[in-house]
Amino acid sequence: MTRDSFFQLDDLREAEYSNRGIWLIVNLYFGSLLFSAALAPLFAQAVHFFDPDGTSYLSGKPFSDFLNRGRLLCLLILFPVLIRRANLWSWKRLGFLSPGWSYFRKWFPIGVAMMALIFGIDLSLGIIEPRDIWTWGYQVERMALGLIGALLIGFMEETFFRGFVFRAFYNAMNPWKAVVISSLFFAYLHFKMPDEPWQQIPHSQIGWDDGLIAVWSTLTAFKVNFDALLFFNLFLVGVLLQLVFLYTRNLWACVGLHAGWVFVIQCFAKTFDQTEPAHWFFGTERVVDGYLVSLFLIGFIAFCYYLLRKRETAI
Repeated sequence: MTRDSFFQLDDLREAEYSNRGIWLIVNLYFGSLLFSAALAPLFAQAVHFFDPDGTSYLSGKPFSDFLNRGRLLCLLILFPVLIRRANLWSWKRLGFLSPGWSYFRKWFPIGVAMMALIFGIDLSLGIIEPRDIWTWGYQVERMALGLIGALLIGFMEETFFRGFVFRAFYNAMNPWKAVVISSLFFAYLHFKMPDEPWQQIPHSQIGWDDGLIAVWSTLTAFKVNFDALLFFNLFLVGVLLQLVFLYTRNLWACVGLHAGWVFVIQCFAKTFDQTEPAHWFFGTERVVDGYLVSLFLIGFIAFCYYLLRKRETAI
């Protein structure tokens, strides 16, 4: 796989390498943790101060949720600064090229078809079934909300992971290493610290030291919650999205594919239930914890790699 200056940061050429983007990721990752470690205890105390009886929506949230929201807030604040420093301060440089709609409308149905086929197999085999409260009206409502959520998640995650993180690794190493390592990082970040230990601690008892404990819990969540198949499938998801970006050279394709997956998952998540314990091959309603989705992802990865190689050899 040959390098392409389109994916380089700082206007580097194909033969040039730089670790600057990786250091920006490191600073963002640990900076967001420390920022949320300081902010989350303050927010928890404020929730208790304004709602001492604990009857509000926020009072029911564990402290871990406050930490995660603090990290997201830090990311939203710092991300524009990072992409400006990485010379990505334009939609075109970031990877959102015209005609974006033509790429999105092509890849969104592909994502929908992949997930719909997996859910269809599970449904036909009786692994999942509609809930007792299921109605067509409720399903349409879930589809509308699912579409909004899918568009937001697809856009934000692809902007960050493919538009910036992947390209930071691409800037520092050869393309295959960048695909593999950024996909491992993508899978690692999906392991969150468990909520259970924090659900029993009242917000009034949260102190500054709890912020640091939560940071440590976040850093070690991968080890505590590790699931080999889940990690492998998330890794494959990252690889596939990276290859789609390399092949299309347009983030709208990645957004479309990702949004298509999320849309179907959101549609089924709260309207269908699993009828039995996790199956060793089909997994659960989470989709990404079964071998069936592994086969789908490997097949699409092989196909995208074939298309990428075919295009490179034709040049």
